[in-house]
Amino acid sequence: MKTDIVYNIIKNHADKESNLFLLDAPTGFGKTYNAIKYIQKNYKNKKFFFIANQLKLLPNTEEMVKDLNNNDADELKNQLLYLSSYYDSFKNYFDISYEKMDTEFKAMNNKLLKTLKSLVKNLKEEKNAEIKQLFYDKFTSTEYEFRKQVKAYLKLKKYKKKEIQELEWLTNLYPAILLEKKQIVLLTTKKFFLPIDMIYENSILLYTKQFNNSILFIDEFDTTKQVLLDIIIENTNKNYKIDCFRLFRILQNTFEKNILEEYSKAWNNEDITKTIKYLKELFSNINKKYQYILNYPFKLKDQSLITKHFIFNDDVTLTIGKDTDKKAFYIYHDQNDRYNYIVKKEKKDIEDNYIELEKICQSVINCINEFCEKMIFIIDGYREFYNKTKPELESNFASQDGCSTVIDFLNIGEENKKFIINQILQNYTNIIKSKKYIFENIDNSSKKTNKYNFYENGFSYLEVKDDIQHNLESKCYLYSYNTTPEKIIASTAMNYHVIGISATSSFKSALVNYDLDYLKQTLDIDNLFPDKQEQILIQNHYDKSNEEIYNDVKININFVGGKEESSYFEEVWKDLFDNKYIVTLNDHKKVINDNRKYLYKTMANLYKVFKDFILDNKKSSFIYFLTFNLNNQKNLVDLSKLTLRYLINDRDDIKYAILDSSEFDKNYENLKKEYLEKGKRVFIITNYNTIGAGINLQYKITSDNLKHNLHLKIDNERDYDGIFLSKPTNIIPSIEKSYFDYDKLAYAIYALEYLKAGKQIHYKNFKNSVNNLFIKTLLNRDVGYDLLIYHKYEMVCIGAAKILLQALGRICRTDNKNKMINIYVDNDNLNYLYPILDTLKSGSNNYEFNKILENIKIEDINSETLTYAKFKKINEQANKYIWSILSYYKKWNSDKINEWRNLREFVLKYPTCNSSVDSDLLQYYFNFDEEVKEYSYNKIYKYLNDVSPDITKFKSQMSFADCGLEKALNHIPGLKEYFIDKEYATTFEKNKYLLSVDLYQRIYKGAIGEVIGKYLLSCYDIELCPIDNPDHFERFDYYCNDVYFDFKNWHEDFLKEEKEQVTKTISKAEEIGARKVFVINVFSKNYKREQTFKNKLITVPWLYDIKNNKINEEIIFKIKMILNS
Repeated sequence: MKTDIVYNIIKNHADKESNLFLLDAPTGFGKTYNAIKYIQKNYKNKKFFFIANQLKLLPNTEEMVKDLNNNDADELKNQLLYLSSYYDSFKNYFDISYEKMDTEFKAMNNKLLKTLKSLVKNLKEEKNAEIKQLFYDKFTSTEYEFRKQVKAYLKLKKYKKKEIQELEWLTNLYPAILLEKKQIVLLTTKKFFLPIDMIYENSILLYTKQFNNSILFIDEFDTTKQVLLDIIIENTNKNYKIDCFRLFRILQNTFEKNILEEYSKAWNNEDITKTIKYLKELFSNINKKYQYILNYPFKLKDQSLITKHFIFNDDVTLTIGKDTDKKAFYIYHDQNDRYNYIVKKEKKDIEDNYIELEKICQSVINCINEFCEKMIFIIDGYREFYNKTKPELESNFASQDGCSTVIDFLNIGEENKKFIINQILQNYTNIIKSKKYIFENIDNSSKKTNKYNFYENGFSYLEVKDDIQHNLESKCYLYSYNTTPEKIIASTAMNYHVIGISATSSFKSALVNYDLDYLKQTLDIDNLFPDKQEQILIQNHYDKSNEEIYNDVKININFVGGKEESSYFEEVWKDLFDNKYIVTLNDHKKVINDNRKYLYKTMANLYKVFKDFILDNKKSSFIYFLTFNLNNQKNLVDLSKLTLRYLINDRDDIKYAILDSSEFDKNYENLKKEYLEKGKRVFIITNYNTIGAGINLQYKITSDNLKHNLHLKIDNERDYDGIFLSKPTNIIPSIEKSYFDYDKLAYAIYALEYLKAGKQIHYKNFKNSVNNLFIKTLLNRDVGYDLLIYHKYEMVCIGAAKILLQALGRICRTDNKNKMINIYVDNDNLNYLYPILDTLKSGSNNYEFNKILENIKIEDINSETLTYAKFKKINEQANKYIWSILSYYKKWNSDKINEWRNLREFVLKYPTCNSSVDSDLLQYYFNFDEEVKEYSYNKIYKYLNDVSPDITKFKSQMSFADCGLEKALNHIPGLKEYFIDKEYATTFEKNKYLLSVDLYQRIYKGAIGEVIGKYLLSCYDIELCPIDNPDHFERFDYYCNDVYFDFKNWHEDFLKEEKEQVTKTISKAEEIGARKVFVINVFSKNYKREQTFKNKLITVPWLYDIKNNKINEEIIFKIKMILNS
């Protein structure tokens, strides 16, 4: 879709030069086309980078010069640079480059060049994947050696940077040499975020490097998160594993010997001196804290503990081992053996000299992390010093050069060096930007904040190993995942003006997209997306365009059911074949068996839909999305091919293909040319990972295939006629039993951290899940996540919806459609879509996805999902209603005051009721199918995950007992009569309508506390007045003689966030001129004494002790004294 609307939006935001802008127009809207158009018009005065997840998804040269005249096209081509992989460069240019190489260089490296030539040839020709991988591994190591020889030769011959950039044979093999000279650079996401060897200088990380006036376009923005996560995990697991206690000792020794102090004196930089002094004291203080035991090696004392143990660390630490007992790991130092022995003990059995291993680990890890952070300033100081004092002909040092040089000087060993450099470089930009703040911390340690932030700090764990290879000491390997994709993309946006292009970039789920709130906060941006006016323009144009494209097109939505049982498979088989092919049927059952019952439904529906395709001659092309690679299921794929052949029954007009990522381009191109464009009907079986976002599948309309759709025009491109959408899985990574699956463990913990950061899981579930993940992936035990059903998590539902939307994007790339499009949807997807239906309908979706949403009917939803979604929606509406009144805070009027009071009065009278009660407020009550008087629920932060009439099912309850009213009415004299007189409920009757969670928690419980608190004080002649002044209303509950009262109905931890609450309360008190404020918790078992803050606020932990039937007479006395003073 070519439209100036998108171009103008890109131009508007590109010219503003904000850090980050995301264009989330629907698929097929011409986002990439208009990005290229902007590049064409501006590349002479701006430098552009364009990245995509795969090389084939980058715009090719023809697309980059489209619509330009010949002169302008040639001019742009001259500034165009594609940075492909080393292998691709050698495959395409090695022979040409060989002819142009310096004769002397060829003679010096004759053997190496012959090896490379042979490897390139074999890689081009080899068909066997495993052998090809062996050739590739050999090529990688040989190419690296070749690169070293190239650098040595250039140095020997004293080539200058400009001369190197003019060596065509070299720039063909290593195009990155021209990176600074070219104005338009296109490369893969992975290449952009990994070190790039410049040949004439050390490697650089592009995302940490600044280019003047530069714009970075990121295609399919949200999908790049997975690439960054892959990089983080691969780097940590394969390259940067170190023994943290040994590293601490080495660094401590470095500071004790003043190595850095002496080294940096010549730089004459006061900030650097201050930083080094700070780090020296940091290491020294940690060592002192633990009585210098960190100077000695660690060793497991008990031989029965010789296995792997883990200590996980984010904002807290967890010790994980093969045992499930409640013992913890401790350290004690043996002066005779000069070892720190690790023992496992219960707390009651420890001795005075024992120290928790968890605490030492956390201190050491935090110390190493802070070292890496502060070293950035030291390195930056050295870089500035070098660039000022270097010889004129030498190149300037980049951050990577300075980092390597300074860390090399510390002489800390190769493994430690790699680890430290990686930690430093991935945080370089963020730290430099916050330099002022960090130096304030150094100057004044009291200002330092230790508040944990997963996005900034990531997580880490120690693996404690003691085996034959390490018999002198136990190894404590640190796996430090101390960054996140969000932090990296934020760093990138600090160095470039980033424009992200993706139809799904606005999907708010950190499981499948960057955390948009974190990016907004970190980059200080109010809105990442097109403004409201731009969104209206996009939507209006899209709607108008769709009217034309789909005017004569009918879309059939088919929700496909089925059971994950052999009986369902047999039923479908009988429908397809009667009683034929029984041997093949039984073979299916043997392969699938009870361990993989989900495959009964999967395979039955595949065969069913394929039969539909065969019978309908109007369907000429179809894509069937599975959640797994069928080619990897050896026995099953053979059976499926056999069954598909049975269904085809020798028809030569139908072709099926099972496609995966192995040589996908080649296989699909063949499918297009030999079958689709020659009039065959094609059914593709693939998976979401193979044909993901951005892959173009449209094919050409030819005279051969026109017979299927006579209304289309030859030589145009067209979309597929149908699609099947399986239920997406692995949004939360699946895990298998293993002893060595460090990668899967890391992916799974990241997913849990995102759920925790998004406040979608309780900490208890997080802790249990992390513990189980270690046990399953590294200790080979059959345990799993401690989570609810996945569709109860909004982030998972949004993640599934995004995958479905992206898959549908593969069939809406052109304006040319079949007059009938068939979309089959596994009905299990409804569990994901229905709970977030309103959210999805308000998004920028493609036409086909909106059709799915429109066709979702209540009768299609299973009862459990329907009930959960109903309660979730009611609670959201109740919350919105409460906020609609509270939004008048500080601007109350009489109408809103009355509305608020009426709401509180209503819930006090009707905690439960039936439909005979005539009130609009019932729309905010849970409506149960059966009469109940109470329920339990699971709610985390603002997310209601489940509701059950079984009061014991979840920890949180809505009940007569939970709110404290039952005990209060039974124990406080006269209270029941007072409630009856006020017509307030004195019990929770069985009814169908019950208070929703937010009405109960935010209105009812507070109102109960106020009413009972006021009543109790009135029993002692303390009469409180309601607050009628709109300027003071709802700041507190009541007042008397300029003394204000706030009653609470909280549990014992009601002052958990004491500091924050105290500050807010005192501020409110001063705002309205209160002489004093009492914040009184009505019931509690907490006998903590009251506290006074700034002679203004008095907090009272309890007013009435129900257990002992007594009033807090000291508080009554204090209130009377203050009121009468």
